[in-house]
Amino acid sequence: GELLILDGNTLATKKSVRDRKACIECLGFNPAGTLLAVGSDEAVIDFYKVPEFTKVGFSKGLSGNPIHLDWSVDGNIIQVDTTTYTRQILRAPEGAIVPDDAAAKVVWASWKSVLA
Repeated sequence: GELLILDGNTLATKKSVRDRKACIECLGFNPAGTLLAVGSDEAVIDFYKVPEFTKVGFSKGLSGNPIHLDWSVDGNIIQVDTTTYTRQILRAPEGAIVPDDAAAKVVWASWKSVLA
């Protein structure tokens, strides 16, 4: 999929990013607005630094394609629901899976997850 960054006033394209061939299913900014997580149908989350929209990391090992994502209050962790009906917790921007005991202590800025 292609990520288009548009000017908010004119809707002119400011930047185009294409890192995956599959379509984009979900995306979201961290609470500070400094990172953007983009989930694609390649079972991957890509992380981009804002406002440059340069790729700074990606996830590995998602069990399925992401369909929902939420950020932690501190903007360092995301939770992802997948098409395989699993919820996975990842550290941003490196994409490493967070162990269950640490995930239980996370305070979420949003909650779109339907699995937890």
